[in-house]
Amino acid sequence: MINRRMVCAGLALAPLAKAALAKNFPSGPVRMLVGLAPGGGADVVARLMGPHLALELGQPIVVENRPGAGGNVVTKYLATEAKPDGQPILMGTIAALAINPGIYQYKLGFDPEKDLTPITNAVDSCNILVVPRDSKLQSVKELVTAMKTATLSCGSSGIGTAGHLAEVMFGMIIGTIDMALKN
Repeated sequence: MINRRMVCAGLALAPLAKAALAKNFPSGPVRMLVGLAPGGGADVVARLMGPHLALELGQPIVVENRPGAGGNVVTKYLATEAKPDGQPILMGTIAALAINPGIYQYKLGFDPEKDLTPITNAVDSCNILVVPRDSKLQSVKELVTAMKTATLSCGSSGIGTAGHLAEVMFGMIIGTIDMALKN
């Protein structure tokens, strides 16, 4: 479902698009690279923004998913291998652009601050703690008790992603995880 933030994010690119048109940009289809799997948050945002950006640029936007290492693989590609002509662009995530450089101590083969130029903040999001509807756990208190007495699993889109760090932080706060990045 398209919401006001997504429309605003798409519209936020309009000034960039008009400025780029003045410089005969782009000369062909623009590839919007996404470093996570199809159907995830970054992919959905890219696919919702694509048509709006295409209208402004006068060229199609082709969303290209290249998942791997929490977005690091495609971010490194854009920073070090892609032609710097703006015709691929990246739907970056906090994982590859901010979290992972700290976790991996800049051993990623790229430095987001030096190798990439931000265009716009596309979307703000939050993490939501959920359990299946028919779960015996119906409150955070019940979840915390269960986490302290049983082995539970949780999921995220990858190590070093915002969801993964939220899981680790939650475990650290309640005392079930004692290592900063335990898997």
